[in-house]
Amino acid sequence: MTDLLHRLRWANLARAAAVLLALALIFAWPHLHATEPALPPAVAAPLDTTPAEAPTTTVPPEPKPNPAHAKTKHIRAKRHPRPAHRKAVPRRRRQPQAQPVPAAAAPPPPAVPPSSPPASPPLPPPPSGAEFRP
Repeated sequence: MTDLLHRLRWANLARAAAVLLALALIFAWPHLHATEPALPPAVAAPLDTTPAEAPTTTVPPEPKPNPAHAKTKHIRAKRHPRPAHRKAVPRRRRQPQAQPVPAAAAPPPPAVPPSSPPASPPLPPPPSGAEFRP
């Protein structure tokens, strides 16, 4: 029996089990959802034709300004400076690196104007009704 257990390729068995489980899940998926709720009966209900009371909208009266409040000014609160979270350390400047001086380059060759390719003759018009052929 132990000889059989040593001969089995467990990775292949695990793959086969995973494939079977995936297939079972695919086929069982439509049956795993809950039942749908029942709809109310399809009986026609009469339309309520009684006039509803119209909602009234009242505008509240504007408050009268208080003369005691009119003389006071609103003073803005002073902002306190934020505390420093870290010390201000001066940054070190990089020393500029010496740029290598390029050697004197030869002047570029004179530009040759591009020549245009020869013009091809225009295509003849297609025969009539050719646009409808498959």
